[in-house]
Amino acid sequence: MNIGLQVLKAKLRGFHVAGLSISSRISRSSDERRARLWNAKRALGAHCRSHLIAYCLLRGVPYEKVERCAPNNRPNPQAVLDVMLEHVDRWQRRSLSLDAVKSMLEPSPCPPAAHGKTT
Repeated sequence: MNIGLQVLKAKLRGFHVAGLSISSRISRSSDERRARLWNAKRALGAHCRSHLIAYCLLRGVPYEKVERCAPNNRPNPQAVLDVMLEHVDRWQRRSLSLDAVKSMLEPSPCPPAAHGKTT
């Protein structure tokens, strides 16, 4: 594993620890402080999401294996690209572009539901 992926993996672990810390503080707080902590946890989660998606894509894991189809909550391709560019070497940067990341984030067509089918 290259150093960029190791750094990204360490960041993800740090996000996890920070999330646990916020969660424990939420459970001990109330009212306005609790609301502020929830907002901080949501912001951390959004930041962590782009890092996790970037990590998986850099490791060759297809987006469909990371998250389920969520047409109303698509990840921000620019945020994912920015994280990817931070953690790759200069040779890998040449193959990364916003269009490339957008295509990686495109969901494969969801198979039609098997209504009434038994197997």
